[in-house]
Amino acid sequence: MTGLSSFKKEVSKSQYMGGKAKLSKELSAVMLSLTDEREHYYEPFLGGGSVAEKMGQHFNHCHYSDNHQDLVMMWDAVVNHGWEPPSELTEEEYYYLKVAEPSPLRAFAGFACSFGGKWFAGVARSKKTHYPSTGRRSVLRGRSMAGIERTTYTHMSYEDLEPIPGSLIYCDPPYMGTTGYTTGHFDHEKFWTIAQAWAKAGASVYVSEYNAPEGWVVVWSKEQTISLVGGTERNLKSIEKLYKYQPINT
Repeated sequence: MTGLSSFKKEVSKSQYMGGKAKLSKELSAVMLSLTDEREHYYEPFLGGGSVAEKMGQHFNHCHYSDNHQDLVMMWDAVVNHGWEPPSELTEEEYYYLKVAEPSPLRAFAGFACSFGGKWFAGVARSKKTHYPSTGRRSVLRGRSMAGIERTTYTHMSYEDLEPIPGSLIYCDPPYMGTTGYTTGHFDHEKFWTIAQAWAKAGASVYVSEYNAPEGWVVVWSKEQTISLVGGTERNLKSIEKLYKYQPINT
């Protein structure tokens, strides 16, 4: 996904460090069961990497990208260079990093140590949770997203992705009708057009969304209850869906 915030994730009761954390096992199982490809796997909206953690170990080559530079730097540092985030982060360090140059540590502070997991939305505080330690454990679990032979991380827009035909692509883009993103406006119509082109070129393309255009078929769905806080607590229900492009033969 582009950045790490959306309507269903930005102010949850529990700290967010991966929008699909609770669904990743089911999502990955569905995609792996429907697709024989095990050579090349792409995630152009890497975000918190929860699905990548389940998928990466099954593929020889994993190609991860995101339009958020710090995020890409962090995952590359953790998986390919052995970097580990700290278990402590002071408020002074947090606010210093907010205006610092892009870095793995800045990504860790901006997401894992921020309220609701939203990019530098204020220091996350809780009597029950020590967010730097919790975030550190979450980030280090991302090591399992490594491919069997090679894993690459690229700072780029999904628009620039040129997947190898026959590959498997999973997309968790900003959802239609949700709030703003750290990397700016998202053109949903353009995304679906490009994703369809990938599928027509020979890739198996899966997309998480609430709704999709014609030609995209629901291969999995699950009702979710999202708990929001902010003044008064609210529980919202939504139906998460996984789509695959399967045009009707005419």
